[in-house]
Amino acid sequence: MPLLVEKYRPQVIEDVAGFIPTFDIDEDMPHLLLYGPPGTGKTTLARIIIKMLDADSITLNASSERGIETVRQKITEFAGTKSSNEGIKIVFLDEADHLTQEAQTALRNIMETHCRNTRFIMTCNYFSKIIDPIKSRCLSIKFDNIPIDIIIARMKFICDNEKIPYEVEALQKIVERTGSDMRSAINKLESMKDGVFLSKIVNETKLAQTVFDKIKSKNFNEARQLYLDSVPDNEQFLKDIYKIIFDSSETQEYKLNALLKIRDAYIGLPAGSWPQIVVETMILELIQLRG
Repeated sequence: MPLLVEKYRPQVIEDVAGFIPTFDIDEDMPHLLLYGPPGTGKTTLARIIIKMLDADSITLNASSERGIETVRQKITEFAGTKSSNEGIKIVFLDEADHLTQEAQTALRNIMETHCRNTRFIMTCNYFSKIIDPIKSRCLSIKFDNIPIDIIIARMKFICDNEKIPYEVEALQKIVERTGSDMRSAINKLESMKDGVFLSKIVNETKLAQTVFDKIKSKNFNEARQLYLDSVPDNEQFLKDIYKIIFDSSETQEYKLNALLKIRDAYIGLPAGSWPQIVVETMILELIQLRG
């Protein structure tokens, strides 16, 4: 069975929260640079456009294929051939802000060379990491935070459809923790299909607090074991421990240094690393910060 986030992914433009087209979706459309926070619909919009145009396409995730060789080989080879239906072709670069500067420079040249038959759709979380020559060749579309009420309404719809019992307070608490990230909120429902109850979410927050108490006492083995025994959602665990540290009475210096360690772990999670090692290393580093 498909994951909920895929099963309930919008299939038409009108269902993409907060997006109103300002361009015609046809063979004359410009290159697109979709930017904004994670989970706000950028990748979904790109997929819908490709489907609407019935275009030959190649999809690359730049977080794992970020170097110049990807640009030179895969993209150049694809863009240099004719489409199967005489229409435009689309290169979809997800998380393009992970591309190296060298790769972005090469990409700029390819965009110019193949602009007659190929369109580029790029997504990114950090607009500032895209070089200006690429920005100037694209129509940039900003995705803002999705309003909380829209996310909660979508979660209710999914729960009702899937016959998942829930408490409204629990849905609200999930959104409080995931922010505007619709994808993270729906993924949380996936992990709680037997029932979305406030007591479960409170227990998850308690885990981060308990682990941090062990960190404060410099007890790595117990902190590590608590984390391993609970098998938490790693991304949410990092968010929880971040909030607990910044709400604590720790010094400003400790909080700022802790932020850097948590950031490094957060970046490391989707990069193909073993999640347990990433989180355990962070726990050790938070202990070492205490001197």
